[in-house]
Amino acid sequence: MKKFKNIEIEFFVVSGGLREIIQGNSFIRKEFSGVYGCELAGDEESSVLKYVKRCVTFTEKTRFLFEINKGLAPSRTRRNPYLVNRDVPQLKRRVPFKNLIYVGDGLTDIPCFSLVKYFGGTTFGVFNPGDEGKAKRALVEFLIPSRVISVHAPKYGRKDDLGALIRAAVATQCSRIKLERQETEGRSR
Repeated sequence: MKKFKNIEIEFFVVSGGLREIIQGNSFIRKEFSGVYGCELAGDEESSVLKYVKRCVTFTEKTRFLFEINKGLAPSRTRRNPYLVNRDVPQLKRRVPFKNLIYVGDGLTDIPCFSLVKYFGGTTFGVFNPGDEGKAKRALVEFLIPSRVISVHAPKYGRKDDLGALIRAAVATQCSRIKLERQETEGRSR
């Protein structure tokens, strides 16, 4: 977890990839608050992988956003997936959707783009600019229907377009949150 302008910033991975492989990355283990992904399982005694324990589809991805929104830890919802169905009033939700910044790279991210954007969050698309088919798909599926603000190569450095835009979006969100908190404090005095 990071802090900016006294606002806690968390990072999550919501992926159709294998959770264990993603969590195997030391940077992700250290910097990310949660990883949602596919899981394989097998017999306890042989530990041979035999079946899919969790498959992440576009529908599952939106469900994970609701888990983040409601403040449910991935470890809790893996044990009890029905926790996400609990009613949590909007004002008591840990991470409002308007505070989310979602970066996605494929068709399975479209429902998440729509959900986050509908509630006032920020969305960015990622594509491989060296692949003409992916560039065309990013244009047709992400940009033309206005599902994302923009699409970029997956480069997140300070001097890269997407990295700079994400940092600017985080700074903007943090400033908005800080102003909202000040307004609330001013009204309660």
